[in-house]
Amino acid sequence: MASNCQACGRSLGFMGGLRGKTICEGCGKRRSADIERLRSMLSRALADEYLDEREEQQLDAEVDRMGMAEDAILEAMAPFGTAFVVAKANAGRMGEVHDPTILLKPGEVAYMERAAALMEEVAVHEWQGRHGGVVFDIAPGVSYHVGGSGGESVVVGTELQEADHGVLTITSHRAAFTGSRQTIECRWPQLVALKVSPDGIQFLVVNRQTAPLFRVDSGDAVAAVVNAALQRVAE
Repeated sequence: MASNCQACGRSLGFMGGLRGKTICEGCGKRRSADIERLRSMLSRALADEYLDEREEQQLDAEVDRMGMAEDAILEAMAPFGTAFVVAKANAGRMGEVHDPTILLKPGEVAYMERAAALMEEVAVHEWQGRHGGVVFDIAPGVSYHVGGSGGESVVVGTELQEADHGVLTITSHRAAFTGSRQTIECRWPQLVALKVSPDGIQFLVVNRQTAPLFRVDSGDAVAAVVNAALQRVAE
């Protein structure tokens, strides 16, 4: 049975339906062109890592004029997820989490929540043995060891391992990790610095011997929201 193009209604033919096609060739080409056009617009708009409300409204108006389907818009924006969050945060525009994992205090606002893993540095051990006993020559150049063996476990390095998994919440007052085993809180007045990587963020806090390190989907996005929250505190 022939199916029709979801965009223009044109028949896709019997074979098109069998192959699972949902749009015709012409609409497919227009969709690809629209995606590339929108990505070009996003690249220009986010190049300075700053996106205010007026700029976002201009983007929205252009997308409306293009008449793009929602799935095409999402496909076009997929590579810009982190850049979009960073640019909006740099403009002081954070979203609000209306039902956060943690209990908020009076006047506190939750700006972001991300799945996070609490990481810890652990020592890597290696067993280094030693042989003892008598050595018998049983062939030219070959030795056969008889007797006891011993050894010891020595530290040969360190590695990061997941200690807990939960949710990292960024609010107007603090960063809070809620895990299955423990909770960690970092209030903004106690924060000294951040260490950021593409998939991680570490909070250096006064009077804390070990700085908590979290693996997240985007360290840059979390750091941008933390910075924006700190800027509001300083105002």
